[in-house]
Amino acid sequence: MLALLAALLAVLEIVTRVKLYAMSSDFSTFLSYAGRAADLSRRGGLRLAIVGNSVAHEGIDPGVFAERLRDITRRETFADAFTVNHSFIETWYHMLRHYLWQPGYSVDLVVLPFWRNNLEDGNPLEIGRLAQFFTTFADWSEVLHGDLRTTAQRLDFVTSGVWATYAARDHIREFLFTRAFPGYQDFVRAEQAAALSRDQAATASRRSRVRPSFRTLDRLLREARAHGAALCFVAMPTLHPEWNDPYTEVRSRIAEAGMAYLDLRGLSEMNERRYVDRVHMNDSGRSLFSRRLAENLAPILQTEVASPRASPVLAPAADFRYEAPRW
Repeated sequence: MLALLAALLAVLEIVTRVKLYAMSSDFSTFLSYAGRAADLSRRGGLRLAIVGNSVAHEGIDPGVFAERLRDITRRETFADAFTVNHSFIETWYHMLRHYLWQPGYSVDLVVLPFWRNNLEDGNPLEIGRLAQFFTTFADWSEVLHGDLRTTAQRLDFVTSGVWATYAARDHIREFLFTRAFPGYQDFVRAEQAAALSRDQAATASRRSRVRPSFRTLDRLLREARAHGAALCFVAMPTLHPEWNDPYTEVRSRIAEAGMAYLDLRGLSEMNERRYVDRVHMNDSGRSLFSRRLAENLAPILQTEVASPRASPVLAPAADFRYEAPRW
């Protein structure tokens, strides 16, 4: 009986790694990141990596972004996006280490779009994805002691690291339910919208009681400096006017580390016609914002972006006037 169970689990593991990973757009995209990071690093000219969550994925078109920068700077420019839906600063930190901060790899600037409390500690982690795609065994000690808070989370991470079927269990369930129930995706979207509302309420409540912490942000900034990497954090526009945090503490930490910051929430063109919901842009919004991001970012690229200790100027969009750079 035990031999039969072991054989069944082994078959499921093979099916997960060989078939499900290839069938899943998310998983196959994650598996492409290592090769894409290597390809971007080998390019000549300006090389920019975009790392973030669905707000970055839906808000920035790497091709439009690179083309506009190419027009402004008159330099060959390449950009690629490394994004994970519903991810936060903890996941981005490990993605940077796993894909872009490898020996011999180099890009000129990493763009980190964020909104709301994405840069604070305490956001929910999708442990299965973190274990399977964004870390290796060499990272386990740091994850177990630096990112996970409970014994249950640590057991989940270790199990997910060695057992892909377990790590992908939620995705497998969604895959099966989608095939069995045609309206399941609509139900999931409604659940996600409700979860976002609950998360917003919980965040507001937590902020009223507990001062936010930024240990992971500090860790990311230290690691970036150790690698000689240049970063630019971008506060993204949304249709959530109530989320008007000045990010005072975030900006202070970023400035102390010598990294760049852009606040693009003041772009008047980003109105209701540019969004599919209150957070994610439609195609016209994505194209427009990609060009505006390039125009705001071009002056920062005039600085010594390869040397983050040069402390690029912090320029909120509301106060920013664009002038063509002189290369």
